[in-house]
Amino acid sequence: MNAPYPIRVATLTPSGVVSLRRYRSDAPDGDARQTSVPTGEIVTMATDVWMGDGRTTIDPADPRWPAHAADGYVFTPEDGRVVDTDRLMRLADGREVTMDDAPIGTCYVMPQDWSFADHRKSAQYLQGVQPTRGMYMLKLPNGDWFSPDWYFGGHANGNPQRIGWAVTGEPESMEVTPSVNILGPGGWHGWIGVESAPPGHLSRDLDGRDC
Repeated sequence: MNAPYPIRVATLTPSGVVSLRRYRSDAPDGDARQTSVPTGEIVTMATDVWMGDGRTTIDPADPRWPAHAADGYVFTPEDGRVVDTDRLMRLADGREVTMDDAPIGTCYVMPQDWSFADHRKSAQYLQGVQPTRGMYMLKLPNGDWFSPDWYFGGHANGNPQRIGWAVTGEPESMEVTPSVNILGPGGWHGWIGVESAPPGHLSRDLDGRDC
């Protein structure tokens, strides 16, 4: 399939799905050996957080905790435990999905009071857009979540003027320039709404990666 991916708007819900994560932080070569399993439990989340805000404690004796990693490593009592809460979003067809399960091209508007993202906002967004809407968040073809309202590079010390992308249109007619280039084998380099992607679409990977 070579057709671009359409952008479709999703709405954040006040609920999140709880999962239990185990990890071995001292694994060799920096591999944290993390394994996560969903519990099926749905909780109400605070309005100003993205994830991790629901159930904060679950008994270590609960049998739902993962017993081993994907490579067969058996977790010990000393290995880490984290209760994660992944916010649900509602798609246009009424389905509710987690951010991990959202289809490529899903777009939501980040609430203005999510101040944890303030350090990523571009000069263009801060100076001309912020009074009118929250930041757009898009799920890219490689599975990453990305905002065209961020500034290039992600680190202000390398981009002190916070220059970022130019964004026009509503999500389903969005145009973004220049191209977006997420580096690495699992990255994505492509257009959003311009060049090989019609308005409101994400292009296939320009560097030939299968995404």
